Amino acid sequence: MTYGFELDAVAGHVYRLAQQPASCLVSGKIEAALNSHLIRRVQVSLVDRAPGEADRRFCAEALCVAGVAVSCSAADNSPITTDRLTLSCIRLSGSSHGYYGQAATPP
Repeated sequence: MTYGFELDAVAGHVYRLAQQPASCLVSGKIEAALNSHLIRRVQVSLVDRAPGEADRRFCAEALCVAGVAVSCSAADNSPITTDRLTLSCIRLSGSSHGYYGQAATPP
């Protein structure tokens, strides 16, 4: 699985996932899930550690891809066709990068 998110990083800060995010695999057979091209919007919990400061936890929206992730950018406005499916560039609001796939509802 691939989780993609953007954040404004501050020099000297270390960021990590607060906990393992929930699986973004769709129900059913694993082979079907890995080839589904579905991209889910999920919330991930992050920890921001800065020298001399208490850890800060915050949530960020992320994209979760269960199969092969093909990245795209804001300039990629044209869909691509693969496996007889039409895939669009799905990005988070305000993000310059994303992944080609089909939008899915959160798990």
